[in-house]
Amino acid sequence: MYKLIDLKVFEDYRGKLKKVFTKSLLVENDFGLPEESYVITFSASDIVRGEHFHKHTNEIFSVLRGKCRFELVENGNSLVFDIDENDRKSLLVMKNTPHKIRSLIGESIVLAISSKEYSENDTDTFSHVF
Repeated sequence: MYKLIDLKVFEDYRGKLKKVFTKSLLVENDFGLPEESYVITFSASDIVRGEHFHKHTNEIFSVLRGKCRFELVENGNSLVFDIDENDRKSLLVMKNTPHKIRSLIGESIVLAISSKEYSENDTDTFSHVF
């Protein structure tokens, strides 16, 4: 399961303030408490990250710089979303949803918020071939 989330963006002459997640968003989407946040960087275009799913972890992805293609599999169907830094959207990917991210522009940066802290001793990451 997935959901495109409309973000609140405040903009003036100084720049933009984009609210990536809020307590109300987490509650209404049964996300759980966030346990970690991390930044995914891409050194060039056409680099792929992910190609996996999680059995217990929900994630929110927001493109901070550049442009990325998010590919998901839901009920056997492939879904594709292109999101760039100017979009007022984040992508919520719920557990058991295979996903991958491809940079469409070099040096893209994605912020990820996860409902489960990653542990090498108790991984919740399972490969998925697209």
